[in-house]
Amino acid sequence: MKTRESARRMPKSFEGFTDIKLLRELARALFNEADSLMILFDPRGTIVEANRAALELLGRSREDLRDMNIYTDLIAEPHSAEMERICLSVKPEKVTPVTCSLRRADGESVSEHLSLSLLNEGSSPVLLFTGITPRKNASETDRRDKSPLRDPVTGLPTPAFFHEELQHVDSEQNLPISVIRADLDGMKLINSIYGESAGDRLMRAAARVLRKHSRNSDILIRWEEDEFLLLLPRTREEDAAFIVDRVEDAFNSAKLRDIPVSPSISLGFAAKSHRWQKFDNALLDAEEDMREEQLSKDKKIHTKILSKLLKLLDEHTPETEEHADSMLRIARRLGALKGLGEEEMQRLNLAVRFHDIGKAPIPWGLQNKTAPITDDERALLYSHAEKGYEIAMAATPELAETAPIILSHHERWDGTGYPRGLAGKDIPLLSRIIAIADAFDVMTRGTPYRDPMSAEEALNEIKKLSGQQFDPELASLLTKHADF
Repeated sequence: MKTRESARRMPKSFEGFTDIKLLRELARALFNEADSLMILFDPRGTIVEANRAALELLGRSREDLRDMNIYTDLIAEPHSAEMERICLSVKPEKVTPVTCSLRRADGESVSEHLSLSLLNEGSSPVLLFTGITPRKNASETDRRDKSPLRDPVTGLPTPAFFHEELQHVDSEQNLPISVIRADLDGMKLINSIYGESAGDRLMRAAARVLRKHSRNSDILIRWEEDEFLLLLPRTREEDAAFIVDRVEDAFNSAKLRDIPVSPSISLGFAAKSHRWQKFDNALLDAEEDMREEQLSKDKKIHTKILSKLLKLLDEHTPETEEHADSMLRIARRLGALKGLGEEEMQRLNLAVRFHDIGKAPIPWGLQNKTAPITDDERALLYSHAEKGYEIAMAATPELAETAPIILSHHERWDGTGYPRGLAGKDIPLLSRIIAIADAFDVMTRGTPYRDPMSAEEALNEIKKLSGQQFDPELASLLTKHADF
């Protein structure tokens, strides 16, 4: 990590390199600048790296790919099991041709003729997809030339403008040329909670902060997805570090109306100091620096957003901390009676805590309404299960594992629940446990429209609904072993 008090990366010179470092730099440059699509991934399908041609073809950022599995998320055909079988059968020093249909970010699929190679054997094997034919051709060049020069959300220039302008800026009289890469943190989660319109407002706010702390001669670009690029001609790396500090301070104090979490941004910087250096390497160094910072605080940002949502639910709705604690006590008792292992118990704990996180974007007035609700209002309330699934999938890897449980906690044993109408043991076990724990606590605690029952009355109600709303085995376990 570079230190920002005195530019974190000193200018490079040939004298300081060893052969290994030179080879690594050369390999990275060749990989990223190759005209053909190249994707590195492990046998489980976890994507390790993708070059620029792959990102352009897929319409995705590197941050998107970090959360994806190549078998299930990127390859439409062959199906995931068949694709995994093909990859696991690749032999060392053999190249396997395969035709795949790849999913783009815009929902379209593109058919590609690829070669598949095993690069590393042993405990850490890595596979490589490479395009057999170059990705860049005349039609693609024409498409980039016709790309809009202004981003409709922020009004900033786009990468198409940048590639044109760089030809004039990347000259000896502008040295040193610094570049700052910036990426908004937690945008995928914020979009899943508040919608893309909130994400657009956050992008515009970020653009204003970056513009305020840059000079008229600097070039601010709306880059990939949630990223910005700031090009600074005649700027030393240590001066770029000072600008980064100012931008971070501005973001730490920024507030955005209708979004109850403070915006956060990760920044990285580098400089081209000598005529013989390639600007693309400075661009990659700045991105690497930015990603390093983002990884160091990614989980913290997501946890902060989720904690804020739970606090808002506790303050404004019946989904209080006391309700969650009581549910957890009942759910853990049922889990123990079912013989759940420690790993499943931990997943149950997390799912209970966040089972109604999808209610956070729903207006508080509707959640506390005592008068009859309309069909549209009911549909909005029911949507919280699917919204909770989206939020969990966009949050931490641990919470993403609970997303199917959160999605199904309002399904009913007889198949009349929502959102998918699952029945019986098609409903995940942990969802069935949460359904009973939630119902029992709500009945004994009461709601804005229903007085509380005694524990005995609530148990009788659960027994009556056994085989209809609730798993009959779990209902029987609760009624036999209840001691609360």
